[in-house]
Amino acid sequence: MEKLFAVLAALLLVLTAAGCSQKEKTKTFTFENLSITVPESYKMEETSYDGFDYCLEGEKLVIFVNRTAIADIQSYGITEDQVSEIAYQGMEIKEKDGMSYGVYDYTSGSDKFYYTYGLFKDDTYYWDVNVACQDADKATLADPMVTILQNVELK
Repeated sequence: MEKLFAVLAALLLVLTAAGCSQKEKTKTFTFENLSITVPESYKMEETSYDGFDYCLEGEKLVIFVNRTAIADIQSYGITEDQVSEIAYQGMEIKEKDGMSYGVYDYTSGSDKFYYTYGLFKDDTYYWDVNVACQDADKATLADPMVTILQNVELK
């Protein structure tokens, strides 16, 4: 009987611990036709980085978003296939859960960064979404970076 109570107590402890792990609260930022759902702690920041229209800043990750009008790209005679080739040039292409994305490193002075990149297209724009972290954090943040790209939605 004591053994049964010990097993039940252990089972109750496991179930309680599993039930207490709540999903992190999130919020969604919308930029025209693109939405990104991220942890609630992210803040919209003004971006002073050339080539980016929007910036979301988390504790260890920064998300840079840029949009380019499809009409502007077409005016140069660039096809949709060429856009992808150009966008992912110099990156290692990976796939997770059916989604392709690029990864690359960037060095600025003595600072080294790791980026995860996704290209998205709606009826009006091509959207570049770059998720960045310090290079030293890439082993622990690589999966959350991909999750952010997977949380991008187009309207």
